[in-house]
Amino acid sequence: MENEEMTPESADPASQDYSQGYEICLYVTPTGFRVEGPLPLAPEPQTEAPEQEDEIPDMATALKHVLAIIKENPLGNDAEAQMQAGYEAKDA
Repeated sequence: MENEEMTPESADPASQDYSQGYEICLYVTPTGFRVEGPLPLAPEPQTEAPEQEDEIPDMATALKHVLAIIKENPLGNDAEAQMQAGYEAKDA
């Protein structure tokens, strides 16, 4: 991946407030992937009992979920080859 693809599109990411968390968008297309972000999350309204939406406590498990979703919903003829390449890159 080229360096320009890895950098966020915002001109000054240091000016963003990530204290409430941030969102990263992964787009899956028949020809590849696109990642955008981070985008700051808006503070959630305070309630008596905040609801957790299947929150995953660590990045490794979150990435496993992302890989599982992509594998269950392949696009294009070479989706399996893309998944295999991802797994091989992880082991390298």
